Amino acid sequence: MELMVDNEKNVNAIWAFEHLRTSYYGNPFPSVSNRIEGLKRLRKSLLAHREQIQNALFQDFRKPPFESDASELLVCLMEIKSMIKHLNRWSEKQAVSSNITLIGTRSYTILEPKGVVLIFSPWNFPINLSFVPLISAFAAGNKIILKPSELTSHTSQLIKKIVKQAFTDDEIIVLNGGVELAEDLIKLPFDHIFFTGSGKNGKRVMQMAAQNLTPVTLELGGKSPVVIDQKVNLKQVVERVAHAKIINAGQVCISPDYIIIHKDLVDEFITLWKQQLFIWFGEHMVSHQDYCGMIDSKHYHQLLDLVNQSLDEGAELVEPIELDLRTLKIKPILLRKVNWDSPVMHVELFGPVLPIITYSNIEELLPKMMKLDRPLCLYVFSKRESFIKQVMNGCRSGGVTINNCLINFCNLDLPFGGNHQSGMGYSHGKYGLETFSHVRSVSKQVFFFSSLKLFYPNYSKLKQKIKNLTINLFS
Repeated sequence: MELMVDNEKNVNAIWAFEHLRTSYYGNPFPSVSNRIEGLKRLRKSLLAHREQIQNALFQDFRKPPFESDASELLVCLMEIKSMIKHLNRWSEKQAVSSNITLIGTRSYTILEPKGVVLIFSPWNFPINLSFVPLISAFAAGNKIILKPSELTSHTSQLIKKIVKQAFTDDEIIVLNGGVELAEDLIKLPFDHIFFTGSGKNGKRVMQMAAQNLTPVTLELGGKSPVVIDQKVNLKQVVERVAHAKIINAGQVCISPDYIIIHKDLVDEFITLWKQQLFIWFGEHMVSHQDYCGMIDSKHYHQLLDLVNQSLDEGAELVEPIELDLRTLKIKPILLRKVNWDSPVMHVELFGPVLPIITYSNIEELLPKMMKLDRPLCLYVFSKRESFIKQVMNGCRSGGVTINNCLINFCNLDLPFGGNHQSGMGYSHGKYGLETFSHVRSVSKQVFFFSSLKLFYPNYSKLKQKIKNLTINLFS
């Protein structure tokens, strides 16, 4: 297939794809030992740039160095260590049983590289969400083009430097650019596209990828609810929800998006929330160095506009809004007296705003939740297994976390992925490896006699009897 160059700006995309495709054709099955060595080089490069990662993330949106280490670098190191430990075993052929009609055969599956794959990473966790899928894709034996977000320019340039130090251009190429570059890339016949971002952009990626029948993995988001039972340790609940909401200033695809709480607990929840933020950040949270800012003024003002629209329609603030336009920091805003039709309930908030919806009877609320778009995560807090089961059965989601927040992402032995509107496909560990692999089925005739011979024409009375006996056997 000849690739046409429409304009000068997509020459890099064409060249990178063609270069990696040639590299793949020359070595379509890199050894597991070579892949492990590559992962070790990546780990060394990440650690060598640890301080630069902290500086770049702070420049891009004032991410605290502690959060940079904990939510970006550490996750990558955990993924690399797990992959190095298990890759030999995960890459082995897996025997599959054969039924009685296939006597004399052996069957198994093997994982093979898909080929040349494309990874789009977002701005909210640019290190984490660039390298975690990259680790899976490289471990699977693929050649990779990584396109980081243009919104985190300092970090995206650093990502290119980190990759250059660990890999050759025959293995991985990082391309930095904006929307035009992204669309030029999607037009190319990749063997897989892994996209992390908004649902709107995810639909666009899927639509364009369909022109080449390119399979896609979409890691999107949605409005992840926190459902709180009456039977809880409310102080502990507030501490865990507040922590999940302040990380990255709520700019997390699995950040708690709204609270569903029994009406008798809402006042105590608000009081404990205020106390917890004061314990962590003192009187002026937006000037505290351990709290992150919004990514840019566009997102900052969009979020505040959404809050103001909701206030106009009857929602109430629990305390005055605290802002810092210079650093784009917003103290987490709790909104009470919110209804399902409020503007803040129409979109994923992706920032430090948390609407509160109250209930008297959870059974009346669950049918409403069942009809909503399926979020990436559902959070349930309760001491009662019956309540937990009731909520889980009444709300579809990508994953569920019970009596805590975020930990479903942190366990790299769990598949991480969405459900319908919140995404498709999985990442992390073995599941990420399989995402970037073709599971090839193999059947081998090992005995001289094939049972299929009994089904060759002509169809004698004996063969009719054997056929009927076989049907009865499976009936």
